[in-house]
Amino acid sequence: MKRHFSKRWLPLRIMMIFCFFTFLFSIIILRAFQLQIIERDKLTQLIEKQYLKYVKLPPKRGTIYDRKKRELAVSIEVDSLYARPGKIKNKKEIAKKLSPILKVSYRSLKRKLESDRPFVWLKRRISPSQSTKIKNLNFEGIGFIEESKRFYPNRELVSHCLGFAGLDHKGLEGIELEYDSYLKGKPGYLLVERDALGRNIYTQNIKQVNATKGYNLQLTIDKNIQYLIEKALEEGVKKSEAKAGIAIAMVPQTGEILALAVRPTFNPNNFCNYSPSQWRNRAVTDVFEPGSTFKIFLISSALEEGIFQPQDIFYCENGSYFLEDKVIHDVHKYGWLTLSKIIKYSSNIGACKIAENLGKKRFYRYIRKFGFGSKTGIDLPGETNGLLTLPYKWSRIHLGTISFGQGISISPIQLITAFSA
Repeated sequence: MKRHFSKRWLPLRIMMIFCFFTFLFSIIILRAFQLQIIERDKLTQLIEKQYLKYVKLPPKRGTIYDRKKRELAVSIEVDSLYARPGKIKNKKEIAKKLSPILKVSYRSLKRKLESDRPFVWLKRRISPSQSTKIKNLNFEGIGFIEESKRFYPNRELVSHCLGFAGLDHKGLEGIELEYDSYLKGKPGYLLVERDALGRNIYTQNIKQVNATKGYNLQLTIDKNIQYLIEKALEEGVKKSEAKAGIAIAMVPQTGEILALAVRPTFNPNNFCNYSPSQWRNRAVTDVFEPGSTFKIFLISSALEEGIFQPQDIFYCENGSYFLEDKVIHDVHKYGWLTLSKIIKYSSNIGACKIAENLGKKRFYRYIRKFGFGSKTGIDLPGETNGLLTLPYKWSRIHLGTISFGQGISISPIQLITAFSA
């Protein structure tokens, strides 16, 4: 009876075992499909992350030229020193020999050479003499990668326009910052392999993808004019014992900047040796009250509006003019002056009377037309709008003081742009 029962259930047991293994095999197939097809890209990235080490190679930045294609900022090729610690046997001895050449502490070099990492930088952008000395030592596991270094051949010349790029090749100030995406190029990389335990695998050839050079850039600056402007500005600042100075040369017909100089200045080749205040391009970032230089825009507005002619005369109150509870003074006492002589003698009282006839709204409209209160759009970072209040906030005295350039703040680049309009 028992034997008969066992024979009766035997096919069922076989079928159950078959189904179990079929199910198990199906799970394995599905899992393999998931890993090899569905999650292939994800797993490939994970494997690359675990077994491959990417070392970024900075690109060579584009050259910056003046209007006549003379170099203002270039990238020169220099060696950077690296080590593959797993291939170095006598690490202490190598650290001792490299320390005086690189001017890096023995302890720092020893720590890098004893690193578990497959690739370490020992020093970036070393000098040609340092490179030659180390190459003559012929150490195994020590190598060189050619990198570019930003160099400004004219030192302080045009420094506030150019700005500078940092050690990571990113533009930090000036044109270098404004056009960084254009100048910087595309980085390359070195590929180093590691095994499952994180140990270095050294093959004969390391994969290297070269960096792509950035685009070149040509400015409107004229190097010779820039030199003359900077020399004159330096002399002027010293003679007047001023804390700072700004000089700009512009082509009125086109608005092209031929020269832009600022004092105090700095050398972009070693910008770290200067305070950030010396990097600041005061020509575009700083504001000041224009004073009597602003009278030309008042007179131009009145003539354009057609309310006065150059020969029209104004009584200038013999040097003192009561405006609300304030007194406006001229340096010298004047009686009757024509419109032309108000400019010639720079009469504050004459300017006030012209502004009163022009009116707040019309004067404000012309001030805006000259570009004050707005950025000029110059291709330099950090440009200011200046400070110009709305006309409904102007009192009579405020209108008067603005007429001779007080109570309004503008930037040097706004002033020269308006003069060139």
